[in-house]
Amino acid sequence: MDTLTGVLNHAMIQAHLREQLSLFAVYPVPFAVLSIAIDDLAKLRERFGQAAVDAATRVVAQTMRMD
Repeated sequence: MDTLTGVLNHAMIQAHLREQLSLFAVYPVPFAVLSIAIDDLAKLRERFGQAAVDAATRVVAQTMRMD
């Protein structure tokens, strides 16, 4: 898990995707992959500091989190 956001880190996402692709070969149930980029984090950091970037990243991650 990513310590900042509390969601899966890159390595776990890749492992999960590999697992889902293997299952798809056996059970062809459609699924989707969503990728999100947060624009202008450098500007946010310049103006408000790293804590603001961390907070924004956490909010986006928790918003997109699937439970």
